[in-house]
Formats: sequence, C-alpha cells, structure tokens
Amino acid sequence: MGILRLYLALCVVAEHGNGQILPWTMLQGEQAVQIFYVISGFYMALVLSTRYSKARDFYVSRFLRIFPTYWVILLGTVVVSLAGGLLFNRWLMLSRYVSHPLAHNGLSGVSLAALFNLTIIGQDWIMFFKQDPGQSLQVTLKFWTFPNPLYWYLLLPQAWTLAVELTFYAIAPYLNRLRSSWLIGLTIGALVLRFICYQYLGTATVPWTYRFFPLQIGFFLCGMLAYRLYVRMSPHPSLQRWRSTSWRSYIVGCAILLAFLYLHARAFEFLKSVASEHVAGLVTSPVFILAIPILFLAFEKHKFDRLTGEMSYPVYLVHFLVLVVIGSALGIQPGVALARAAALASIILAAILYAVFIVRIDIRRHRLRTKNSPIDGDEKQSGPDFQKVSSP
Repeated sequence: MGILRLYLALCVVAEHGNGQILPWTMLQGEQAVQIFYVISGFYMALVLSTRYSKARDFYVSRFLRIFPTYWVILLGTVVVSLAGGLLFNRWLMLSRYVSHPLAHNGLSGVSLAALFNLTIIGQDWIMFFKQDPGQSLQVTLKFWTFPNPLYWYLLLPQAWTLAVELTFYAIAPYLNRLRSSWLIGLTIGALVLRFICYQYLGTATVPWTYRFFPLQIGFFLCGMLAYRLYVRMSPHPSLQRWRSTSWRSYIVGCAILLAFLYLHARAFEFLKSVASEHVAGLVTSPVFILAIPILFLAFEKHKFDRLTGEMSYPVYLVHFLVLVVIGSALGIQPGVALARAAALASIILAAILYAVFIVRIDIRRHRLRTKNSPIDGDEKQSGPDFQKVSSP
C-alpha cells in the first residue's frame, strides 16, 4: 500500500504546483488528503490492535513518528529561507515575518501562528482566527475574505493536516476498543453530519471542508472499519494468492492500482458535475473501506512497497519548500514543469532524509512495541539500513 501513500502525496504536490505530474487525471489535493485520513484510521487500528498494549506507548510512538521529522524539515526551511534572504534578498517561507508583520496583523495573531509552527497542534485552528492591526484576535468563519490571513505565517503550510491527524491519534486508543457496531454507527453519523453541514448549514467552504476535525472523523473511522474487514479477510487461504511476492506481481499490482485510481478520479469528477464536490467526496471516499484491506493484503509483504510508503511523509512535508525554491531560483511558473520538477526533487530529498535520519528514529520507536505483531515478518532491525524498511 506504500505506492498508494506516495501517489496521494504526489497528488498534493500536483495541486500546489498547479500541474499534473502523471500523464493522466490525478486526484484533487482535498480528495487525496481525505483518503490519507482513511489510510491513517486503518494503520492506527492495526498498530493499536497488534503492537501496543498501553496507550502511553502508542502516544510516544506517534510522537517519534511525527515530530522529529517535522522539526528537521522545519529547521531546514528556516535555514534555506534565511540563506535565500541574506544572499539573494529572497526570504522564501520567512517573507511574511520580515515584511513588517505588525503592519498587517496583530502581535498576538503572529505570535500564535509562530507557536503553532513549533507545536503542529493548532495549525488547523489558525484558519478560524483573524487579527487586523490594532484589533484583538477574533474568530472568523471565512478567513479567505481577509487580505492578510494568519495562516500565511505557517512555515510548512500543508502541515495543518498533521494537526488534524494528532487530534485523531488522541482518541484512537479509545475508539479502537469499541465494538464494530458502535464504529459503524459513529461512521454513519459523522458522514451524515458532514452532509447536513455542507448542504444545509453553509459550511461547504474552506476551512470547514477538510480542516475541521468533527467533520473529518468519519474518514478516520472508515479506515478503522477497513482494518476490521482486513482481519476477517486475511485468514482465508483463497486470498493468499493475491499477495505480491515478486517484482512481476508487484508491477502488475501497481498497474491495477493506478487504473483503479484513474477510474476513481473520473468517477469523482462525474459525480462532482451532476451533484456537488462534497457529495462526490462522500460517495467515493468510503470505497476505500474495501480497497485498503485488499491493497494491504496484496502488498504487505513487499519490502520495496513499504519503503515507497516511507517516502510519502517526508515528500509531503518538504514539497512546499521545494516548490518555492525551484520557482524562485529558476523562475518557473506554476504548471506541469514546476510540479514535476518539485515531485522529483522531493522524492530525492525524502530518500536522503529517510536513509540518514528517519530510519534511526524508527529503530527507537519500534522498541516501544508491547505486542507481537503477526505481520511484522522479518523486519526486525539491529541498525540503520536503507534496505530495512519500517512500519507505520
């Protein structure tokens, strides 16, 4: 399933680069993020069920998974932006901080955004606040109507999705203890609430569309249900033939997956044209309740696929800076060329970061496991090795 995770990250790169990376229709960034939520729900149910007996160990593991890599890329963003400003007078991601911020916003708003850069927590909330010079910090339902929104001070502006993820992680151990009937009820209720809010309460706009956790939890719950479906499916001997055990089967599986994603994107566009974008998302995203267990069953034993999946997180975090640097240094306007160049550079940087840093963190993280996972196979790691891949 790693190829799916990397594909979704590249969909976001294409969205921010304003150009298609692959020669066919890709998912929109918003749709890709919501499928990421489904995948997250699947993996959190998996690790809570097979690897951690204590919620504390789960929380520490999630911290090690998210924060060290984020802080390294955040530090790199600051260093690169400082170098660009001091050497070429191009401050890149720091431009809002050096262009007289108090002339555009209030001190408390700028300080809050700066704090959220360090904590991750709160980066989704900043969309619901505004502060003009000389005014107090205020709640707003339409941040995009103001000329100087506070989210401009986020140095990794795409990382607000991590804040949504962290909210889910906080309650995931408790959700995972619920019976499937309760999870199904909560999922249906969350999706119905989302539909009502979008269609009748006027919240079918950013940031409500996919940055407001109560309206997104349905997708995480879909992922948890997908894991429980996987548990029921995996013991059947007839399904074992679907596992990818060779390069040939892996390539065939990837081709089938890409064809499915293409059809999914086309179905989304069709439903969007006859109904609405949000109805299309509600109808097409839950399809992954069935798709994800099949993909995990097919690819879980393939080490290269797991390594591919490891690239998705650093690609997602580093790509915005890469887009800005390439666009600024080479003068490339948003479009296909910029998106493809940024995608390639982001994958290379992600591979380097994984080899020299992330794999070491994962070794420490895996020591927290308090259950024996039946799907770990032979991935025990005794030292940093680029060929030894980690797990969620």
